[in-house]
Amino acid sequence: MVLVTGKLMLTSILASRLYYLQVMKSSTYKTLSDENRIRLRPVVPLRGRIMDRNGEPMAENDQQFRAIIDPAEAGNLKKAFKKIADVLELEETQSNKLLHKLTTQQIPGYFVVKEHLSWDEVSRVEVNMPDLPGVLVDTSQIRSYPLGTYGSHLLGYIAAPSKKEVEKNPILNQGDFKVGKSGIEYQLENELRGKIGVKRVEVDVHGVSVRELSLEESVPGDDMRLTVDARLQRYAAQRIQNEGGVKESGGTVVVLDIRNGDVLTLVSSPGYDPNVFARGVTGDEWRELVNHPDKPLSNKAISMQYPPGSTFKLITSLAGLKEGVDPHATAFCPGYYEFGGRRFRCWNEDGHGTVNMQEALAKSCNVFFYKLAQRIGVEAISAMAHKMGLGQKEGIELFGEKSGVIPDRAWKMKTYNKPWNPGETLNTGIGQGYVLVTPLQLAVLGARVATGKQIKPRLVREWANKPVEPKAPKNTSATDGDNHDIKELVNADATPTKPPVQEEAESLGIPEAHLDIVRGGMDMVINKPLGTAFISRIIIPQYAMAGKTGTAQVRSGWMEKGAVVERKYRNHALFVGFAPVNNPRYACSVVIEHGESGSRAAAPVARDVLTEAQRLNVAYEDDPA
Repeated sequence: MVLVTGKLMLTSILASRLYYLQVMKSSTYKTLSDENRIRLRPVVPLRGRIMDRNGEPMAENDQQFRAIIDPAEAGNLKKAFKKIADVLELEETQSNKLLHKLTTQQIPGYFVVKEHLSWDEVSRVEVNMPDLPGVLVDTSQIRSYPLGTYGSHLLGYIAAPSKKEVEKNPILNQGDFKVGKSGIEYQLENELRGKIGVKRVEVDVHGVSVRELSLEESVPGDDMRLTVDARLQRYAAQRIQNEGGVKESGGTVVVLDIRNGDVLTLVSSPGYDPNVFARGVTGDEWRELVNHPDKPLSNKAISMQYPPGSTFKLITSLAGLKEGVDPHATAFCPGYYEFGGRRFRCWNEDGHGTVNMQEALAKSCNVFFYKLAQRIGVEAISAMAHKMGLGQKEGIELFGEKSGVIPDRAWKMKTYNKPWNPGETLNTGIGQGYVLVTPLQLAVLGARVATGKQIKPRLVREWANKPVEPKAPKNTSATDGDNHDIKELVNADATPTKPPVQEEAESLGIPEAHLDIVRGGMDMVINKPLGTAFISRIIIPQYAMAGKTGTAQVRSGWMEKGAVVERKYRNHALFVGFAPVNNPRYACSVVIEHGESGSRAAAPVARDVLTEAQRLNVAYEDDPA
């Protein structure tokens, strides 16, 4: 009897426990069970393409083979990784770095061991697959830049996220994610990245995938259409590389459509190949780029600041006209100007004789502009420079733009805590001394002189938010909350901006008569025998350009004629211009570092690039295809 009673008590206890676990706590353990058998996998979106104004791809996505490992299916993760690393013959340093990243990733999911697999590597992995738990070969997208070095500073590149970026957004630690590091890729990262999706996968007790439970697809990034003409970009980059050999020095070319500020060309040379970064740059490749004396990683068109030299005489002329100076009044140039006990030299030691304003622009007479600057003062020159777009950022859609320097009395006192020296006004009048500008600002100067309007440059022409909506999850068995956790994590900083609205440019408020005087001087620079760049004129009448050459000192001090100067100390060559003369459409700036003479080095490049811009436009209007 006692035995029977004991059995009944044990049975009752067992039944009660079973009821408690299976009925009272069923929902709790069902949730825990689901968490054990369901894995959430991020679905990385396709990155948006970048195209030129005519639809030519400048950054697109190609397919590649890659080896990936799923930690949930690999068993002993370190052992599994060692096997695939041996098969792929990874270097020890690289292997250790990848293993550390694999074992510390914060978001569960597969890990990319190696991208860009060759056919031989694919074959080796496939043959060894039975001994590679959790490893498989699949296809994915890789960023491709058809322009190569010609568009590097404009487009930038993408690469694996940095440690700080991963700390801010842990899901970027997944092997698929690449983020913009410079150029348009960086500036418009949120729009190009797209929105992540989520895949729910059921796994067995060993972590092996059994079936896909649901899929919420990713949304591709927006396709961007830039204002740039890829044909002209390619031509300008090739042309500047043929000018004096940029292996020894670099340079820039910027071309604007003066009707709306569209940047048609923005070249900085030497460049780099962004395709190298897309596949993964090696330590040696990175060090070579960083240590290169001509700074190929720097976008010189917006971030390098140069003395404008004689191109600045356009500013001094307009400032003088505003102050009431008679454009027909003359000054005598004997080759120098005595002021304050110092001799300020003209580039022509023999002098230019008697010249008026337009002749002084055509011959680039320093003495005329020394006298003009002394008469009107630095404040008038500074005010006009700011009006014409110098001394301030232009607001272009690229990171790293510099503002340049337009000095005046207040600036010097604030910067150096010293009063302004009257002799410094003379140097400012010819674009030397403290004055610094960027090549982009010089192009804006050309556009504003040609139009009399507040032209502002822009790079992004348009983009379209794709009408792709995430598909409704099918056979959903996990909570929606889990899904949103991952999506919100990666999309938290993906707030899209709006494309710039290009409004009609306002007038600069400069009398047309004043602009005509300066334009006439620029016409004489190129198209009259007395002009400094007559040899570089465009001989096709309807394509004729106007412009102003400049030669900017790299090292202060007067150099004796014929003196041998080390290249890095030779003067920069500059040019600002527009075309065609009678009905301006394009503005251009060219800087050839250490090119020595604007008329000999920069003007020929501008001639060829502006000719090509007009030829391409005519060809496009005749046959848009």
